[in-house]
This record gives sequence, C-alpha cells and structure tokens, in this order.
Amino acid sequence: MRAYDRLARFYEPEWSSFAERFAPMIDTLIVRHTGGQARVLDVACGMGTLAMALVRRGHTVHGVDRSGAMITRARTHAAGVSGATFSVGDMRGPLAADREYDAATCTFDSINYLTSPDDMLAMMRAVCAALAPGGLFVFDSNTERMYRTHEDGVYEHELDGEVFFQETYYDRRAGQATTVFRFDDGTMEVHRQRPYGLDELAPLLERAGFRVEETYAGIAFESYVEECDRVIVAAVRC
Repeated sequence: MRAYDRLARFYEPEWSSFAERFAPMIDTLIVRHTGGQARVLDVACGMGTLAMALVRRGHTVHGVDRSGAMITRARTHAAGVSGATFSVGDMRGPLAADREYDAATCTFDSINYLTSPDDMLAMMRAVCAALAPGGLFVFDSNTERMYRTHEDGVYEHELDGEVFFQETYYDRRAGQATTVFRFDDGTMEVHRQRPYGLDELAPLLERAGFRVEETYAGIAFESYVEECDRVIVAAVRC
C-alpha cells in the first residue's frame, strides 16, 4: 500500500497540529521576504492544514501531494474557501507551475521521503522552476540525530475504536529510517525516510539555483546548531 493511502484517515487527529504550530513561523518568513500577501506553493501539502492556516493569514495557496487520499481530504476541508486549491503531483516535479509563486513550502519532514540526493536535487529544481526570481523556499528536514534518538520504538494509536501500531527502525549503516504502520484490518503501510543535514542540503540547494538565507533548529526561531533534531531552511531563488 502506498504511503498515506490508509494513514490519511488517522493523520489529522494524530499529526496535523505540527502544521498549525509551524504556520506562524512560515508566515513571518514569507511576510518578511515578500512584504505582504503572497502566492504560495505548498509541496507535499498533505490534507492542507498548513495551506489553510496560510490562507487564513491572507495568502493564496496551491497545495500539491502525491497521495490522492490526502488531496481528497484537503479539498473537502477547503470546500467553499477562497484562496486554496489542490492537485495530485510528485514533489520531484513537474509541479503545478502554471503561474509563478512568491514562496514555496515543504514541511513536516516531507523531504526526508526523498531517499537519494538525486531525487532531492530534482525536487529542489522543480520548486525553483515554480518560483518567481527571488522567490522564497522554506522547508524542514529531520537530521540523523532525530532518527538516532527515536529509533526502534513501537507506538500504539487509537481512533474511533480502531487501533493501529507504528513501528520505527533506523539502520545507521544504511542511513535509512523505516516506519511500518499496521492496521487492525490486516493492512499495513511502509514509510522510508533518509536524514539530511545542512551540510548536505546547502550544496544541493546551490546546484538547484538557490541561496541559503536563514537556518533554524525549531519552529520558534531557535538558533541552528549542528547537533539538532530538525533543521529549518529559508532559501531564495537566485
């Protein structure tokens, strides 16, 4: 089963709060860079939680996600709301670029699903092509420290009487994290991720046509340090 086809039903009550908490920081960065309301491309938008939060702050947002189940939920949530549109698409491109965007986002470790630097570069180039010159790209990435800290755990979740289990593993030699979701109807989803630190991301951004402007370790503008769980990057299209 493809990632998020089954998990989409459980995603909102379990994890979507991260997007709500991330929205003030992203809004601040966008306004600081563009000077006001912006046209935003939300890459790997999930069910549109961040997109809707940015629309409420006055921006116009188009969200793209490869999961049809997630896009269906995003469109349902955005029904009757002006300023939010969604489409199915792969973050490696081509993206919905029928117009130039002032800013792009890719949050909640979505880029970690790109398990090869070649795929990462393809995504960055696709985002760059969708941005107007000088456009802003804000994204976050789990570092290896995050996966080392949370490796080899089993977690139980429940929603409306339905129980599912989340098993996480990190292969330090291969540098790959695997999360298996097992549902009570016998189905399962396997999610694979790869950590990226700033030392690897910065050269790829440069090759894709970006310049790194700001880096942080958390959504409250915590200063970036090498040993952090997450790196947040604000880059500008050259």
